[in-house]
Amino acid sequence: MRLAFDFLNLSNNLAAIFSGLDRIEQYDYPEEALREAMLNALIHRNYAFSGSIIVNIYDDRIEFVSLGGIMPGLRIEDLFLGVSQPRNEKVANVFYRLKYIEAYGTGLRRILQYYENFDVNPEIKATHGAFMLTLPNMNYVHPLRVKRQQKPQHTFVLNYLQDNPFITNEDIQELLSVKQTRAYIIIKEMVNEGLIVKQAGDWKSSRYILAK
Repeated sequence: MRLAFDFLNLSNNLAAIFSGLDRIEQYDYPEEALREAMLNALIHRNYAFSGSIIVNIYDDRIEFVSLGGIMPGLRIEDLFLGVSQPRNEKVANVFYRLKYIEAYGTGLRRILQYYENFDVNPEIKATHGAFMLTLPNMNYVHPLRVKRQQKPQHTFVLNYLQDNPFITNEDIQELLSVKQTRAYIIIKEMVNEGLIVKQAGDWKSSRYILAK
């Protein structure tokens, strides 16, 4: 089991972001969540079948798939309430005595707690014969979901255009307290990013409006 956990940690990359002068580091997955997910798959699988536990590792998630659905009479919602009905009591007792688990029925709730401050959450899917727990990668941003961070000066211009039909180079100079050349650069950036479009005139007297 320890070798399997060590292997999972090889895929648990450390990412860092900077907030001011502070460096904030965060792993893709909470180590405790990986541990709980692996223990859950081992303790609650149906050993009447010889198939292996499947761990699928993707860029944005890790999936733990084990044989054996939810115990009869229970629903997925019940699992998050701390309801404990182990499929393999003897296996659960061994893991408890080895201190791999602290208390019955708390693993899934703890996994959710590790993610409570993030926008992504673990997911559970169950069929009659299989159970899948998915842990999302907390550092993953899908390429289609990446949003360009708006520059503050661009934001001021866009806000101005919400209340005015157009803006000129002179308007930008006054609005942002910048010189003519800097105003031209800002206009060029915003045109290239598709935020505004030129309405008429040369670069000094042109009027610009919001892009549709």
